[in-house]
Amino acid sequence: MKNNPHEFMGTDQITPLLFKLSIPAMIGMISNALYNVIDTVFVGHGAGALAIGGLTIAFPFQLIIGAFALMYGVGVASVISRKLGEKKPEEAVAAASNAFLLTFITSLLILLIGEVFLTKILLFFGATEDILPHATNYMRIILLGAPFLSFSMCANNILRSEGAAKIAMNIMLIGTILNVILDPIFIFIFDMGIKGAAIATIISQMTGSLYALSFFIKGKSSLKFELKYFKLKLIYIKEIILLGLATFIRQIGTSFMALAVNNMVKIYGGDFAIAAFGMVNRFLTLVLMPIFGMNQGLQPIIGYNFGAKQYDRVKQVLKVAIFITSSIGFIFSIVAFIFPEVLLKMFTTDPNLLQISSQALRIIISTMVLLGLQSCGTTYFQAIGKSIPSIFLGMSRQFIILIPLVLVLPRFFGLIGVWFAFPSADILASLITGLWMIIDIKKLMKK
Repeated sequence: MKNNPHEFMGTDQITPLLFKLSIPAMIGMISNALYNVIDTVFVGHGAGALAIGGLTIAFPFQLIIGAFALMYGVGVASVISRKLGEKKPEEAVAAASNAFLLTFITSLLILLIGEVFLTKILLFFGATEDILPHATNYMRIILLGAPFLSFSMCANNILRSEGAAKIAMNIMLIGTILNVILDPIFIFIFDMGIKGAAIATIISQMTGSLYALSFFIKGKSSLKFELKYFKLKLIYIKEIILLGLATFIRQIGTSFMALAVNNMVKIYGGDFAIAAFGMVNRFLTLVLMPIFGMNQGLQPIIGYNFGAKQYDRVKQVLKVAIFITSSIGFIFSIVAFIFPEVLLKMFTTDPNLLQISSQALRIIISTMVLLGLQSCGTTYFQAIGKSIPSIFLGMSRQFIILIPLVLVLPRFFGLIGVWFAFPSADILASLITGLWMIIDIKKLMKK
């Protein structure tokens, strides 16, 4: 291994360093989000509103598949960046090897369970009689790609933790570009509808995974993997899961939030309301990716400098990241509030569907400026190895606040109550995150 090839994270100027690691992550995250957006665009124009409803129902299940890979990837990224800061590269490699093993085992279990209980799972997530066939046709195929999706998501976090942000970006770009090419071929030329979208997706995911695997096999990573490290050890498993649990909870929370929303809009709005939420959710996922990309660039910088006891740099980079992510959220919210129909027309031209989805988008996106603070706070606690606050903050918005509001508000305000649950949850979760982070940073600076 090179002589401390990661030292730049403790010496380079903060703002250029943050952009150096974050911009490739942003591009990669946006391209990854385009998987779902592209599928929705082509399926909406090639198979209709009910097929969009099928994607909407399948989306929470896809989030669960990714939740485990993200938990292992984000958890081990914190371990790796701190071990590199402490000049312990062998321990970083051992932790990464354990994360890969956990990812492979879990993805196979999800594939088997999903194939056996798929219909029951989709009904649980709110599928109606008309939407169920579309969701089933899509997920039967998507499940086959679970190991490839999981490996690439875990590998991306490991690569970013060692500072190889551009390689992580390339993995995502390869998959997205290939998906853009294959989607119209399978959906329109081969006339396969929603099945074609699923086939294009898993081929794209497989290609990205093989690119990531070749990078490690050829020894291009600064983490030098050997077979002796591929042994599950409780000390690494425990730390990886505890530190990644906040991300897992947030991802699972998004899945259960979608479950709650799907079921409530089914009651108060029907099939078109489900499709409308699917369109809005796809758009929000795309918009949120720059914010999450900034946090992925933030994590290794905080972890490395915390491990190296450079606490001033930890505070400085956190302040810069919060400002940038909040600015991104503000800009996108203004654009979406003024031009909702223009943005949503990429999915459909149905006037009824556009009316419902435009109202939902305007309300949901109104407090997006606060999401930067929430995500940076959770990333901060994960990066410095504090699992309890990161887990609680990961739970606060989705499980503790948003889902109860989604279930309660519609009983008083109907369908619009579902949409207003989102900004209400953002305000409360931001207050909790901000106070907790301020208290912890003050303690840190006393050191």
